Amino acid sequence: MLALLVALDSHAAERQQPVELIADGDFHATLLSPWRYRRVSSNFGDRSDSPTGSSLLLRSAPAPDDPTWAWGIRQLLQGSIEEKDVIVFRAWMRSQDRVRVLVVMEDSKEPYRKELRRLLRLSPEWKEYTLVLKASRAFAKGDAQLNIQLGLDRGTAEIATVRLENYSRDPHPVPRENVDPFGGEANPGDWRPAALSRIERIRKGELNVRVLDRRGKPVPGASVELKQLRHRFHFGTAVVARRLLGSDPDSVRYRAEIERLFNTIVFENEMKWERASPAQLAEVQQAVAWARKRGFDIRGHTLVWGDYAHSPGVRGLSKEQGRQRVEQRVQGAVAAMKGQVYIWDVVNEAVGSTELWEDLGWSLFPETFRIARRADPAAQLCYNEANLANQSLGERPLAVATERVRALIASGAPLDVIGDQAHMSLPLTPIRSVLSIWDGLASFQRPLEVTEFDVAVEDDLLHASYVRDFLTAAFSHPALQGFTLWGFWEGQHWLATKGGAMFRRDWSKRPAQDAYEQLVLGAWWSREHRSTAADGVARMRVFYGTHELVVVHGRARERRVVTLEPGKDGTFEFRL
Repeated sequence: MLALLVALDSHAAERQQPVELIADGDFHATLLSPWRYRRVSSNFGDRSDSPTGSSLLLRSAPAPDDPTWAWGIRQLLQGSIEEKDVIVFRAWMRSQDRVRVLVVMEDSKEPYRKELRRLLRLSPEWKEYTLVLKASRAFAKGDAQLNIQLGLDRGTAEIATVRLENYSRDPHPVPRENVDPFGGEANPGDWRPAALSRIERIRKGELNVRVLDRRGKPVPGASVELKQLRHRFHFGTAVVARRLLGSDPDSVRYRAEIERLFNTIVFENEMKWERASPAQLAEVQQAVAWARKRGFDIRGHTLVWGDYAHSPGVRGLSKEQGRQRVEQRVQGAVAAMKGQVYIWDVVNEAVGSTELWEDLGWSLFPETFRIARRADPAAQLCYNEANLANQSLGERPLAVATERVRALIASGAPLDVIGDQAHMSLPLTPIRSVLSIWDGLASFQRPLEVTEFDVAVEDDLLHASYVRDFLTAAFSHPALQGFTLWGFWEGQHWLATKGGAMFRRDWSKRPAQDAYEQLVLGAWWSREHRSTAADGVARMRVFYGTHELVVVHGRARERRVVTLEPGKDGTFEFRL
C-alpha cells in the first residue's frame, strides 16, 4: 500500500502546474485593479447563487455601428508565453439576456493580431466556459492582452471568475474545451437533400456522342468511354511562388498535390502591394508561367487593401498625391498581369480596413474598379470581404459589407464578383445560415466566390465534417463559381498551429482532405462507359468541364478532348 501511495504521489507531482497569466480573476481588487473597463457599467457584489459567492455584473448598450471591442473589459497579461504553449481560458459566466461575449487574446498594441477569438452566447444559468489554444508565437510579459468584449448585444453579463493559464508545451492531461462548436445554435442537416439535388441540376449537363460511319450512317453498338479531365467550377488553393519553383522534396510534393487536386491558384501574399518588389514579382512571373503551362486559372490577389500597413508610400501624402499613388498601383499591377489572371480582388476587406478610403475619399473605392477595368477589360473584378459566411464576430461585418456592395453598384462601378473569404472559426456558422447568407448576397445579381476558405479547428472529426458540409453547400449554390482554399499543407499554412490545414506537416492526410477528395475527385467527377443506341447516339449526364472521349467500333478508334458548358450544344460527332 505504501508503494502505491508513493507512486500516486509521484504521478501527481509530474502533472504540470499552470502559470496564471492574469491577476484579480475574482475581481476582488478595489484599488489598482489590473482590469480596464471600456464603456460598460459595472457592479461587483455578493451573490449567493454564484459559484464563488460573488460576481461582477457588466451592462452594455452598444449602438448598431459600435465595434465589438468598444464595450468590455481587458487586462495586460502578467506572464510570458512561448510558441506552442497551451493556453487555457476558463470563466464562470451567465446572462439573463443571453448576450454574446467575444473572448479575445491579442497583441496589446497595433496591429492587435489575434491568438484567440471565440464568440460565446451566454445562458441564463451559470456555466464554466473553457477554451484552449496553442500559441502560434511567443509573447513577453505585457505584449498581449485578454479582452472580453461585450459590444454585440445590449444587456447584462455576469462573471464570477476568469482564469487564463499557461500549461506550457505538451501538458498532461491535455485540457479540453467544453464549448459547443456552433455556439449553441442548431446545425440540422435538413439542407442537404435539396443541396444534392441542386448539384445534379446545376452542375451537370447532357452530353451526347453521335457516332457515324464514313457514309454518314449511324453506328449502333460503338463503345464510348468518358473520363473527366477538369471541372468548369473553380476548385483552387492559395500557393507560395517559391514552392512552385523549388527543387526540395517538399516543393516537389507540393506541386504534385496542386496538379492533382486543383484547377485554380492564387498567390497568398506575393501580389500584395506591400510585397511587390521587383525580385518578388520576377519570381511570381516564373510561377505564373509554370501554372499557365499546366492549364491553371489564376486569381489576382489583391490590388488595394484599405489601410496604410498594406499601402506602401501612401501615408503622409496629400489627398491628391495619395489618390494618384493608389491609381498608379492599380493600373500598373493589372497591366503587368493582363491576360494572365481571370479575376482580380480589386479591394480587400473594406469593412475593417478603411484608413485609405476615409483619408483619400470614398469615391476612390469605386474608382479603383474603373481603373482596373480600363487596364484589363477581360478580367473579372471582385470585392473580397471577410466575415460574411463566418458569423463568429456577429452580423455587423455582413451588414456593412452589404452596404459596400450596394454603394459600388449604385456608383456604376464594374463589380463582377462578390468574394466571401470564408475563414471559418469557432463558433462555426450553421450550414443552413451559410446558404441563407449567400442567398442574400446573390440578390445583387453578381456571381459569388469563396476565396480564402479554411476552418480553424484542431479536432479532426469536427474539421472534416464541417469542410465536407461547407464544400457541398458551396458547390450546390447557383451563384457560386469558385471555391478556393487558403492553403492546404501544414508546412505552408497561415493557420498551421490552429488546425486550418488539410495535410499535416509530414504530408499525411487529415480526414478533411479525404472528404475533399471523395467529393471533388469522386462523387463530383464524371466517369462513364456507354454504347451507342440504334440511332448511333450515346447519351449521358456529366459534370460541366473538360472530358476525354474515346470511341471504339471494331478496329476503328478515335480520342478527342471536349468541353461541356452550360447553355452550349453538348453533342459531339465522331466519324469512324
